[in-house]
Amino acid sequence: MTPWQTVALRRMNLDRDPWILLDLAEAGVLSTSQTRLLHFGTVEACRRRMRVLRALRLVTGFRPGGSRGAETMWALTDRGATLLGELLGETVRAGAWGRGGASARALPHRRAVTEFFMALVGKGSGPRLTPIRAAGHHAIRAAAPGEVSTLWLGERGCRTVFGDPARRPLGVRAALVPDGAALLSVGEGFSPIALEMDRGTESLHVLGEKLARYAAVGGLTVVVCFTDPARALWRPPDLGVDVLVGDLGSHLAEPWGPVWTGRDGRHLSLGDALEPVG
Repeated sequence: MTPWQTVALRRMNLDRDPWILLDLAEAGVLSTSQTRLLHFGTVEACRRRMRVLRALRLVTGFRPGGSRGAETMWALTDRGATLLGELLGETVRAGAWGRGGASARALPHRRAVTEFFMALVGKGSGPRLTPIRAAGHHAIRAAAPGEVSTLWLGERGCRTVFGDPARRPLGVRAALVPDGAALLSVGEGFSPIALEMDRGTESLHVLGEKLARYAAVGGLTVVVCFTDPARALWRPPDLGVDVLVGDLGSHLAEPWGPVWTGRDGRHLSLGDALEPVG
């Protein structure tokens, strides 16, 4: 471990900061309010801590479009990715979210994915997200107590689970990398979901081809979420994979409500997808 990493670790809260860095690695970007909901009791405490992490050059803060009225968005730096990789014992790479370019152009899509999962964050006796880690080839596992974990996998974790070209299902040539993945849980039961967020940038035919690749993987429910409610009227072909179709606005208004349509046309909630596998 290098001298700067040793200094950073001394100033870090090791009971919380690694979880923040991992959330940023998975989500790409998180706003101050989202970071607060995930990790802090008050927005003031969140801001103070994020300023410390920024001073350590582990995270960067920026306002989308340079607007002074926009909420600060936080992203992992290369330095933060290196330190997180040391803590996890695996390779972590930072995106260029705060530096413009392709990552900045992808920001609306990434924020839509984050909004989907943030709507499910909470505590209670009903369905919920359970802390997880990417476990390799087509495997997502619940995190052990005290293990650095996240509530959902973003593109980074999904590439670990689904994207290895050497481990694709037989006959699957194209990469299969969901926009996000999570474990829904009730009691001791877990059910994996994969998210496909559609902002109208690809054809429904391409989306159908993706579902065919999910059918080759099996063992999970695919949630197809459209930002345009009109496109949510689409009904996927019957390919033998469990699919829920809906729109982001309805989901944000009623996260655990029956706002999704199953492949048989019934209105279902995400909790209805729970078929314990663990």
